[in-house]
Amino acid sequence: MAWEDTFRSWASPPGETEQQKCENAERAIGKAVAASRVLEARGVAVYQQGSYRNRTNVRIDSDVDLGLLCRETFFYDLPDNATAAQLGLTEPVTYPYTTYKNDVGAALVDHLGSAAVTRGDKAFDVHENTYRVDADVVPCFPYRFYQADGSYIEGRAFLTDAGRRIINYPEQNYTNGVAKNDRTRRGFKASGGVALEVAGRRLRGPVGAYAEGGDGEPAVIVGSTGRLEIFVRAGSARDNLGAGRGAIVRVRRAE
Repeated sequence: MAWEDTFRSWASPPGETEQQKCENAERAIGKAVAASRVLEARGVAVYQQGSYRNRTNVRIDSDVDLGLLCRETFFYDLPDNATAAQLGLTEPVTYPYTTYKNDVGAALVDHLGSAAVTRGDKAFDVHENTYRVDADVVPCFPYRFYQADGSYIEGRAFLTDAGRRIINYPEQNYTNGVAKNDRTRRGFKASGGVALEVAGRRLRGPVGAYAEGGDGEPAVIVGSTGRLEIFVRAGSARDNLGAGRGAIVRVRRAE
């Protein structure tokens, strides 16, 4: 079997039964939010993200990645030499993220039971059963990256329990992924269930754009020819990994 065929087999969307279980998991999270007076009053919305939205869940190992978006407040970053007051950001935060995450945890436990929910540093793990697949649930606020003219690019952000802020752009990533998939004749999505390891290191990706690779962090991208490429943004993958021509690259189905 050719590598392209192998990738497509690994990254095929869930089968009909698996897809139903994915939808059941999403529905269960939605019901937990709707049953919470606190979350319902704040207009919390459930949205798909990651491989679930991109339809690159691997067969048999399918799970659901969901975000819970609360627009009552937002995270932001300002351009150089700008102040919050200049942009009209004068209101104090009345609903801190830590409180929001606690409310989400309480809603999930109240609706699904404590045995079905595990709180992690970044997300809540809602465990699978015979009715639904495993689900990772991330509570988040909007994120605004302000520009000098007062406009902003919107994404999503959340805080880990350790206090680290994580920012992502699910809408932009999805749009870029669709465009990339079209340009590579479906090669990008077909590689969604692939994991690469070089010199004993698991590589990040496949990512949707070179800009998504962290500085000094080896990552994988689907190039313009539809082939998997290893790169380091602002650096050398050869030097970073200590590997060159002839190095062993392990390609397998992602866990």
